[in-house]
Amino acid sequence: MAHVIGSRLHMPHGRACAYAAPVMLEFIAPAVPARVKKTGLIPGAGFSGTESPEEIGAKTSAAYRNFVYNTLGLEPLNVRGADIEELVGEVAREPLAALCPRAVNHEDALVMLKGIFA
Repeated sequence: MAHVIGSRLHMPHGRACAYAAPVMLEFIAPAVPARVKKTGLIPGAGFSGTESPEEIGAKTSAAYRNFVYNTLGLEPLNVRGADIEELVGEVAREPLAALCPRAVNHEDALVMLKGIFA
């Protein structure tokens, strides 16, 4: 996803990764909850130990969003409607998506991109 965002919006890869990480972590949490939980500890997500994989994803995502927007100070991206739709197909077809622990389809890509650009 970060490759598509970076190339289409002309931004450095690391910045695109910062924008994509919260939604990607939430998306993959049902497939690899222990890994996402461990990753969530880095920016300070708190866990009780009773969270479902989806809750782990949500808490990790929230901690990374806080880091990206409040600690790093990145501004929200201004991409809407038709521009998001144009990116969806590219994200769903991106060759590196095959490395994701969950298959990324058109609907998944749309939800994640809306999460980034909301």
